[in-house]
Amino acid sequence: MAYSTNDAMNAMFNLIETMTDMGLPVVFKGAMVLRSFTSLNSIQSRMTRDLDMSWFQKGLTNETLLQAVRTAVYRSGLQGYDVVLKRPFSDTRGAGIHIIKPGAEDSFFSLDIAVKDTPSGGESFFVQYPMANGKTFKGSSPNKMVADKISAISNRVVLRRVKDVFDLGVLSQFRGYGTHQIYGLIKQEHKSLGDFDQFLNQHEGKSGLKHAYNLLAVDEGKPDFDELFVRVRTFVDPFIRGIDVHVPLYWVMDAQGRGMWAHG
Repeated sequence: MAYSTNDAMNAMFNLIETMTDMGLPVVFKGAMVLRSFTSLNSIQSRMTRDLDMSWFQKGLTNETLLQAVRTAVYRSGLQGYDVVLKRPFSDTRGAGIHIIKPGAEDSFFSLDIAVKDTPSGGESFFVQYPMANGKTFKGSSPNKMVADKISAISNRVVLRRVKDVFDLGVLSQFRGYGTHQIYGLIKQEHKSLGDFDQFLNQHEGKSGLKHAYNLLAVDEGKPDFDELFVRVRTFVDPFIRGIDVHVPLYWVMDAQGRGMWAHG
């Protein structure tokens, strides 16, 4: 039986509810959180079969993590599915867990879990998002999503991270970001910004950013690449030029809905 990406996303939202109800020490991130954020404002975001999260627990082992996920998957309504640890977590990478229907060749969806001892960033790191059951779950704050995605596209992996370029275009449709907050979150994760060279210059050809973007699955209303690039280029401009953290800028909208950075 073939499952659509919509089926997978509905199952992942059910799993988010279940893991939250179980009180597991997780903060969700990635496309599923972005979808929750944008759905509150009737803005479309991309589709996904990946559920990303950070798991905060000292002394956690791969075996304990896998068992907790298996319990959550079972309780979420996927009793007939295998939960397979494809990539154990370590100090340098997260765990990769695939949810597979017995007999199927491909995963229904996958979990990418970054395991950490303690969270950092306080309220700037996560916020509460509403769930269908009337409760809320912890997800990356909009500023944190922007910080992670700017860091990703600044480096040479941008051609494998075209989804982050699209997500920044979506996030740029909202006002209220501050350069000092975004940069602070980048530093808290001990990340550094690259030179944005591939984002700025490598667009054409089958190995270019435009080709990768055209293959990206989006519900509807996918903007033209050149239109998206101009918007994202404006959004990340202070980080390309190098920012003065002592002179914060804030993302605002004009009457036509065009975003720009302005002094507070």
